[in-house]
Amino acid sequence: MARPRCDGRMRRSFNGSRTMRIAISSGGLRLTGLALAVCFLVAGCGPHNPPPAGNLPQRRIANPPNFVVFLADDVGYGDLGCFGQKHIVTPNLDRLAKQGLRMTEFYAGDPTGESTAWCLMTGYDTARAGKEEATRFSLVAEHATMLEVLAAAGYDTGYIGAWTLGDTSNLLPERGVLESAAIVPGENAGEYPAAILRSGVEEAVPENADGQQQLHVTDLVVREAAAFLQRRQSGNPFFLFIKLELPHGSTSAPSLRQYEGQDWTDAQKAYAARIGEFDRAMGMILSQLQELQLAGRTTVVFTSDSGPPADDEGTLEFFGSTGGLRGHQGSLYEGGIRVPCIARSPGQFMTDIERDDPAAVWDLLPTFIELSGAVRVPRTLDGVSIAPLLRGGIGNVRDMLYWENREEEGLAQAVRMEKWKVVRPAGKMEREACELYDLKKDPGETKNVAKDHPDVVTRFLR
Repeated sequence: MARPRCDGRMRRSFNGSRTMRIAISSGGLRLTGLALAVCFLVAGCGPHNPPPAGNLPQRRIANPPNFVVFLADDVGYGDLGCFGQKHIVTPNLDRLAKQGLRMTEFYAGDPTGESTAWCLMTGYDTARAGKEEATRFSLVAEHATMLEVLAAAGYDTGYIGAWTLGDTSNLLPERGVLESAAIVPGENAGEYPAAILRSGVEEAVPENADGQQQLHVTDLVVREAAAFLQRRQSGNPFFLFIKLELPHGSTSAPSLRQYEGQDWTDAQKAYAARIGEFDRAMGMILSQLQELQLAGRTTVVFTSDSGPPADDEGTLEFFGSTGGLRGHQGSLYEGGIRVPCIARSPGQFMTDIERDDPAAVWDLLPTFIELSGAVRVPRTLDGVSIAPLLRGGIGNVRDMLYWENREEEGLAQAVRMEKWKVVRPAGKMEREACELYDLKKDPGETKNVAKDHPDVVTRFLR
């Protein structure tokens, strides 16, 4: 399906919010070939602009914070102790939450996890993604990335872990990446990677050569991250992005040992161990920051790329992995897109706080732009800075959050505006198909109130 295009029906209001006027007739919505993404069009139209060139200073702030972002995969909203988990032990992430804040209404890029790293890096939601399915979430020159923006602001930048963003030329210094140790999909990836791509050159992992399984992917990623941090003694601020992907159902994850004595099924033990691996990795990285005396100058963010996957053995129900939310990975209901997010930032006025301001991964780029004082920045972004939340202040005003998912039946879409969320199931273009939920009263999306609030639905379809 081609990417939705903008036409003359879109208008930009004086306050900068984006809306779309839709012609409604007795036959439903008259879309003229446009998907409902354009009806809702959260992303709007506009050029994808790289940081402007010229003789600009690097940044407006003399001593900006460092940034470490850890993106896990398929960690459900209820999978961490600090988000209500009762069975799986996550002491390191719980401690990080005690030292910072938990964002309880934070969202991934889409319900499959495929777009989340792309949204995080570009500051865009998925309405701006590419046309072709195979390269939809690949980085392109027209999209300035978080790595480029921060490199232009004088940051040392690093990318460690799973690479899911298209051509690996995007891992070179020309695209703002000073150092990288990427695990590229293929025969050398997996739970015991045989090779990594270091700054564009494939390099063997000796411990896993010839089929050996001596270095688990968690330990490999942490080792590379620690080495990057140890080299950050130059005085430059740094940005480190870590993306750890782990297989489901593994019987060899190191964290499995702590659950061997539990009276659980093998699937339940494997699931708990998998979540434990993310916690173990985060613990080692936090310890490294502390040992190098970098913790007090570093903003740390942990989040997930989607909700947990469905299973046939009752594992998600046993652990309460969605935290009582409806749906799971692949679903545009909250269980598929709402994910845990923990952040700790220098200069926080309060600790162990909880914020329910709606936010998403594409908000991190504008947030880091504000915190770093970067001046060479994209002119258009879908994200809104959440820097005030990290400082304990009042969040910035935003208009909407948008998601989409390409399914066999067609394009499924969801939009959140304040407490309201509209879901349009795949393949259903009629206005009557839109579901409306009040997330403050009904976070589990158990009651469709579209018929009770037609005026609210109309707001989404302007």
